Amino acid sequence: MYRAERIEFFIVYKCLNNCIFCSEADKFDNSELPFEQIKKILIRERKKGIKIAHFMGGEPTLHTKFLDILKFAKKLGFLTHIITNGIMFSSVKFTKEVSPYLDEIMVSIHGPNKRIHEIHTRNNRSFKLSRAGLKNLSVIFKKRLLGTTSITSKNLNYLPSMIDFFSQFGIKEVQYIGLIPSGNASRNFIDIFPRLYKLKRVVPLIIERAKEKGVTLRISGVPMCILGEEGYIYSHDLWENFKVDNEFKSDKKNLGKDNLLLWKEPQNKDKNFEIDIGRIKTEKCKKCKFASICGGIYRRYYQQYGDDELTPF
Repeated sequence: MYRAERIEFFIVYKCLNNCIFCSEADKFDNSELPFEQIKKILIRERKKGIKIAHFMGGEPTLHTKFLDILKFAKKLGFLTHIITNGIMFSSVKFTKEVSPYLDEIMVSIHGPNKRIHEIHTRNNRSFKLSRAGLKNLSVIFKKRLLGTTSITSKNLNYLPSMIDFFSQFGIKEVQYIGLIPSGNASRNFIDIFPRLYKLKRVVPLIIERAKEKGVTLRISGVPMCILGEEGYIYSHDLWENFKVDNEFKSDKKNLGKDNLLLWKEPQNKDKNFEIDIGRIKTEKCKKCKFASICGGIYRRYYQQYGDDELTPF
């Protein structure tokens, strides 16, 4: 299944959390895309051969017509995916209603306990509700359930224990996501972006814990050399053959065509990762044997700290 057959579909610009690293925060105005417009877009994209609809936000489950959207997408033959903070799934009723119409759910938790998680979400009820949501999903949802956590300086030393946290809910696939330096993550850059040399020390511990628990591991947004000789095989750059190539910014006067991220095969591998997600290749990167497959370093990080921490393979 290739990402060329996938759309990233922004259907809401609202969330119950206010995460210190949210790259989409500047777009939040408590709005949602009208259901009729969503239907038109889904029909159009299905006719193009798109097979996966990944509904995004904000928090996609907050759309007032979320269940209807899923039912319509399934009627068209889409596989349906979401990344969620899990709060809405704290309701057993909601979980039972929407689970039959979802094929993949990735739940975002950013610390193994209330204090660490809520440092990130700035919502003092989020850990309890998200944990309850995970518990409900582990019982009710029978398809692909994954966990994800953002990599920050606030949870750096807790990253290995996130494997244990997700494992208690039967999750066997976990993705660690490097911060995208836009929105809140840009404003809080100095405070929340972990130094790469510190992350490099933690990666072997994450790998060891994942092996112990039998968890499939992915790490995105991190240069392969920081993952090391053993860890580079877990880079999401290897899993992801297709990258964001077009982004349509929100335009309230023309809702619909502007709420999709389209995935397609890159034409220029050297520039591919720079588009939209802000990763670049430095002169040092060009000496690396993985230069053609690694996404490189975030431009903002390079501007702040340089590339001395990178060690080309």
